[in-house]
Amino acid sequence: MQAHHLFSQLMHMSAKDLGQTVFLWSGGFMTFGQLRDRMLRLAGWLNEAAGVLPGDRVALCLPKSPEAVLLMYGILAAGAVYAPLQFLGPAGRLNAILKSVQPRLLLTTSNMARQLAPVDPVPLREIEPREDGGGLEPLLAAASPRASVAEVAPDDLAWLIFTSGSTGEPKGVMLSHRNMTANVEAMQRRDGMSPSDLRVSHAPMHYISAFDLLFGLVSGVRVFLLPERAAMFPERLAEVLESQRSTILSCSATALRLLLERGQLDRRDLSAMRRISFYGEPMTISALRQVMATLPRVEFVNHYGATEIDNIANYIVPRPLPEDLPRLPLGLPPDYCEVTLRDEAGREVAEGDVGEICVVSAGTTAGYWGDSRPHCIEAAGGIGRFLPHGRFRLPRQGWPSSFHRPQGSDGEDPGPALGPGRGRSRLAAPSPGARCVGGGARRARYGNQGRGAERGRAEPAG
Repeated sequence: MQAHHLFSQLMHMSAKDLGQTVFLWSGGFMTFGQLRDRMLRLAGWLNEAAGVLPGDRVALCLPKSPEAVLLMYGILAAGAVYAPLQFLGPAGRLNAILKSVQPRLLLTTSNMARQLAPVDPVPLREIEPREDGGGLEPLLAAASPRASVAEVAPDDLAWLIFTSGSTGEPKGVMLSHRNMTANVEAMQRRDGMSPSDLRVSHAPMHYISAFDLLFGLVSGVRVFLLPERAAMFPERLAEVLESQRSTILSCSATALRLLLERGQLDRRDLSAMRRISFYGEPMTISALRQVMATLPRVEFVNHYGATEIDNIANYIVPRPLPEDLPRLPLGLPPDYCEVTLRDEAGREVAEGDVGEICVVSAGTTAGYWGDSRPHCIEAAGGIGRFLPHGRFRLPRQGWPSSFHRPQGSDGEDPGPALGPGRGRSRLAAPSPGARCVGGGARRARYGNQGRGAERGRAEPAG
């Protein structure tokens, strides 16, 4: 047993670092020291007053706010399982999730509590966020803090995220402490964040992208909490990016397109911005050309992942964009993952044969909640074909038919690129001898119709 790796760093920060700001919002800010103190108080309250034991599930249905972030930290520090629900989501869907999760405690607003009526009553604590972030003050004042974070094993369940259910019933993706740490550290390596950066947290609390709320623990980056309602309005997002001197933004391709169309970017001072990554639906080349022209100093990255494994591939958009690029590739697998094309028997496919895109990474989920089948999950995945000369082809399903892979900075071929699509995903044991950052890697097999002219492998991390 060991203390959670990410929170151990918070527990051992220097006095100087504890005085640095970690979260900001429209009504205030929070330092690392305040975060640590309140996290331990909330963990103590959960363990003692609310009777939450390590391994218990705690459901959180709150808008993105300082109160919600503190409760997330408190739940994890108490050794419990954090289960975020979509705030103001459909009551029927939320009740179905509550029935499945059977949480020891539900934390939500009085308004949402009236809308939710689970078949089996759930212990409830009403929380009312305030503009100044002080909605937890009565609870904090009466709480006895823990001396430290709870001890957990790396493979203990930490986070339970439910998929949207767009392809069927919502599925609870189980992320262990190892998975959570690996994903957070992977994104730190990808974005190279530092204490001088300010990142706008754009995704809702119940998305996998809400990992950005933990980034400060590994990089010291400051994170601005943009409420879900404000995130719906590109004008408001643009105002925040300008007023906060934001340096990093990660958002969906749709949000980036709307920011371009309605955010009046040409009238704003966004000179501090250095990196924008986008994900989800495809970004059109025409829209990307426009936003790149509007923000000429910004590096743009097309990020491809899933709830089951957040970081599968990244494409750093070159400047200038190639004229013969009809659609964006998903890019290259990170060097800490193993990516192969395999057949149904798990064998690597020969050149020109169809296979599944398989990903091995320490960040890959342990499976689905309530699914007793060993090593088996289903999820959206990548459908495509590897072709000669650095190309990757996709069947026509509303996606591009083909696109080129960029050359490396030294002119060398940087390896296979990936393309998007839909399919089945299976989880299997890692291949013998496979090593990935963080250890304990698992294999996610993304059902595709890939073709192996060049094998889709990123060598395991050393």
